Amino acid sequence: MSTKKMFSGAVIALSLIVSISMLSSCGAAVDKLLDQMVVEGNKQYPMQIDSETRLDRIAHPEKGVLEYLYTVNISKKDLDASPVSIDDIVSMMKTMSVATLKNTTDKALKAIINFGTVTFRHTYYDKNGELLFSFDVTPEDYK
Repeated sequence: MSTKKMFSGAVIALSLIVSISMLSSCGAAVDKLLDQMVVEGNKQYPMQIDSETRLDRIAHPEKGVLEYLYTVNISKKDLDASPVSIDDIVSMMKTMSVATLKNTTDKALKAIINFGTVTFRHTYYDKNGELLFSFDVTPEDYK
């Protein structure tokens, strides 16, 4: 093997190692930022969002995920009996969440959005603590 080919192969291998390292540290930086957001954000929660919805807290349950946990003033039984399907509610809520992310003026949230690697999970519980539904807003949704 010629010296030129060996050098070329070494450069490619080194480039891959550096790229993987940068991506790994970027992910770690995002997760550190998410941890900080959770600590700071939860100082102001629970917070009433509207007459029926309370944002209880935020969490960072896994790498690259920021979760918002809500309670709504309805029971699962009443929601199931509603003429509006849960799928329609989830679709509407997801559309609103995407629009909120795209139009945010919050600097920390904008920084996270610009990384383009974070999934925003929204989890809703009924007034009795029973899970109603959950949905994710992925980078593909908000970019």
